[in-house]
Amino acid sequence: NYFCPTGTVDPYMGAIANDAERRQIPPADADPFRHVDHVAYLREGDVREFSLHDKRCLDGVDPELLNTFTTNESGGVVNAALESQLLCARDNKWRHVFNAIQRRECDCVHQVQVTLDLFALWQCNNTCTSVFAQASWRVAQSSTNGLRFAKYSTTVYSTFTSLAADIMRDMKPFLPPHSISKGQIYTAQAPDELFDLYTGVQNILQYKERLLDWVNFNPSTNDILRLDMCECQRMFKCPNGTVSPVGSDNLFDCSDFTFLSGTGAPVSHIVLDPLEVAIVTINATQLERNMTYDDHYQISIYKNCKPCPPLYQCNFYMDPVGCTYPFNDNSTGQTMYDSCMSMYHDDSAICDANALFCETRGRVRPDGSVVPVPGCCSCERLDMPVYFDSNRPVLGFPDDKHGMIQFTISAVAQTELTIVVELLHGLYYNGFEATFVPTNVDVSIFTPSRARYTPEVPTTDSFFSVLVQDDFDAMALPLNLPMSKVRTPKEMTFQSHMERSVFIDRVSDILVGDPSFAGRHGLTRLSHAQAMLGATISNDSQLLWNDFLGLDLVPDGVGDVAFSDAWWLKAQPNGLTYLAMPYLPFFSACAGYDSHMSIAKLLESHPDCDFVEYNATHEVDELIWRKMTVPLADECSLFNLNGIDLQCVFEENLAGGSDKPRWYEVDSGTPLFHLTKYPIPVHNFIGNDSVASPIYWGQTSTFDNLIGTTDLITVSVGPDSNGYPLVVPQTVTLTIHYYQILKGYKIFVNAQIDFDDQCVISNVDADVLNAAANGT
Repeated sequence: NYFCPTGTVDPYMGAIANDAERRQIPPADADPFRHVDHVAYLREGDVREFSLHDKRCLDGVDPELLNTFTTNESGGVVNAALESQLLCARDNKWRHVFNAIQRRECDCVHQVQVTLDLFALWQCNNTCTSVFAQASWRVAQSSTNGLRFAKYSTTVYSTFTSLAADIMRDMKPFLPPHSISKGQIYTAQAPDELFDLYTGVQNILQYKERLLDWVNFNPSTNDILRLDMCECQRMFKCPNGTVSPVGSDNLFDCSDFTFLSGTGAPVSHIVLDPLEVAIVTINATQLERNMTYDDHYQISIYKNCKPCPPLYQCNFYMDPVGCTYPFNDNSTGQTMYDSCMSMYHDDSAICDANALFCETRGRVRPDGSVVPVPGCCSCERLDMPVYFDSNRPVLGFPDDKHGMIQFTISAVAQTELTIVVELLHGLYYNGFEATFVPTNVDVSIFTPSRARYTPEVPTTDSFFSVLVQDDFDAMALPLNLPMSKVRTPKEMTFQSHMERSVFIDRVSDILVGDPSFAGRHGLTRLSHAQAMLGATISNDSQLLWNDFLGLDLVPDGVGDVAFSDAWWLKAQPNGLTYLAMPYLPFFSACAGYDSHMSIAKLLESHPDCDFVEYNATHEVDELIWRKMTVPLADECSLFNLNGIDLQCVFEENLAGGSDKPRWYEVDSGTPLFHLTKYPIPVHNFIGNDSVASPIYWGQTSTFDNLIGTTDLITVSVGPDSNGYPLVVPQTVTLTIHYYQILKGYKIFVNAQIDFDDQCVISNVDADVLNAAANGT
């Protein structure tokens, strides 16, 4: 129930590094809410206004300023970034205290008042007996015999020393080390008055006569001199009713959706921006032997909504979808909603987001208007890859899910995703709870960043593929078109629709799917090139490039992914003549990517590529006399063996079954698809959500203006390759040449596809003879 931001010393006591105090930063410089008049450009489309303090923190890590030096008034050489960094409170304590006050977890005014009373008692030492009754005390109650703090104790104290001794004694049980049992929530909290007295005593003992320079009110006001001197034991505790996952370092990691899990545990979500790819890896190797996917548990993904709590039964034969509450008690939803409102102090935004009603309900706003709140049954799990649709028994297990499971979610629109593992059978509760724990689940997010950028101005600009309708007059469409299955209302049948938000793929080569996985788990991946040069496995932590950890490729059924030429007319309401996509067409059922091979992820993260740091990159200048003709830039090659090895399988019916030649059967020079010559900003790709005049992703005016121009690179079958009917290439080579025009700016020059190791599929003698005559 706690989060641990940078600098945390003890989350249960709210203790943090106190960076501003340690650096002796004056309050005017440490206040992050003062002088908010500095503008900074963080990344593409992200321009923010900062306070002077926060701007200094940004400048303190600015790569350009780190290499900038100036001379100060005394003639010494100083670093520009270091000058700013020394006035940056890196732990952001001031803001953390402010947030805790906003959550009503701290009363810093009271703490300062208590401290000032204690300070007055400390100053007079043993001479206060004659002035106890006459002095002006803020919190303490005085008598002729001494002081007492009524919320702490009925004892009257005549000296600071005796009061401090009792406070230290009473506070000891709450001080570290803390006794916490595994799986239990830490609840030991000191009474607020005792904690404030303890804080005051500690500050007085540390600062003595200098206390008022640090703990005080501003002159003639009740405003605290500096919030970062306030201590709050619940500063890093999640807000009431929320829970944080392991490893949380931010207040916003605390989840409001504890109602949905059935156990009181949180159900959180992630938000993907367009072109980002989330990679989820689950270690299910210790799953109970008989625990079977789809019978006893399932993995589900929900977009832009929260599913129903357990035990609700949705009726999908209704439109809109209805449901049956547990025990047929229709008051269940209202009871849970009322409980939620009580827990969250009548915050309807949180309770509406929990989706506690089966059906759509109207909520009356304060102005009398009614806003519809969708029922949780309208939140349906997304269609999962074919791997999750069926089970293949493996080595005595009832399914092929008792190993590593990895899937990716690629976004073409900003999407809120709730990713959960759902238990379907109570018999396996213990096994479920033991397997699906944070240590067995890895989540990483890939964001495009290398096509056009500088360290100061990062962007997600990316290259796109483009399908053009005219290219398919005599060629079959690719089998990885951007389609997904959506349930037909009132039925349990599904129809294919063009996907508007995310593509979900199952990955069988997890070290390519998540290149950072090996490093996080102490593994080393040996590439194909290294293996060809004689490298061998020497210990259990090393894996060959083609070691998929026992995972098999599972291709889609051709009947589910093959579309006729009518697709161009039906995919969108007004039809299509072209479509830009963030992934490569035709390349589907590939081990590290499945059906949607993100161009950016392929070129910017594959473990067999070398990525050159920005400052080490050598761009090529077209003017020869500038002597910048030898590039040093990103390259996918090892030991002079060019290229990335990708393991893919054909999803086509290789024995025929198509009324047009497939892409690997076409003639030399046939255009297959196109690539953008220049990286395109993401906002020029995503379109809009207008109901009246929608512009869908990949069909914006930016791409419309590219069609038929040299700003599109045509990817054709190479001049030395030729496809033939019923002849399948066992090796397909995609070659892309690019030009490093600036240190952080690439453009594509040309690309082509070549077919090698062609093999005849047909058993018909005439087909074999024709293939032999063509040299295959």
